[in-house]
Amino acid sequence: MKVSRARAARVAAALTVASTVSLPLAACGASPGPGVAATSDGYVITESDLDDIARDFSSVQGAQVPSRTEMVSLLVARPFVLDSLSGSGQVLSEEGVRQLVQKQVSGVSDATVQYLQVTTLQQQLDPQKIATITQAMSKANITVDPRYGTYEPGKGLVATPENWIVPQSAPASPADPGAPDPGAPEPGTAPTP
Repeated sequence: MKVSRARAARVAAALTVASTVSLPLAACGASPGPGVAATSDGYVITESDLDDIARDFSSVQGAQVPSRTEMVSLLVARPFVLDSLSGSGQVLSEEGVRQLVQKQVSGVSDATVQYLQVTTLQQQLDPQKIATITQAMSKANITVDPRYGTYEPGKGLVATPENWIVPQSAPASPADPGAPDPGAPEPGTAPTP
């Protein structure tokens, strides 16, 4: 497969600056399980996939490693983006991405290839295709590990606050912070021995 210089530049740029799009995605469900970052109608995104992407980006000097939430968001949308663009002749194949990237990263992982593929393809989405993807995803069975956020209809992936583990609540404070302590002696009296 012959690859144009313009296409190579676009994929290289995606490696350097992981631009993402916030597709309005919708889904519901519980946590996907140990070692699994997310699932989308049977398509499984593992923690190991995210580690591979981070490692591959880290190996390129000057490349910005995308956040794990960005990785999950795009990889969950990937099957729907591919479906939306199939038949248009605009789909850059995984093999095409691999050939372009291997010039910068030897032994690039499958997860990185898939991430770069969807990063490049999302730039080709028009409002009609985004609406089609949104509708398809609203009917899909998608689960996301809570540390990466939740999917909400019409909003997409809603990120979880950085400290996603909720601490135990602090002891209740008195109803009136200016009120005297009931066990303290009255003002002006000497404490009894």
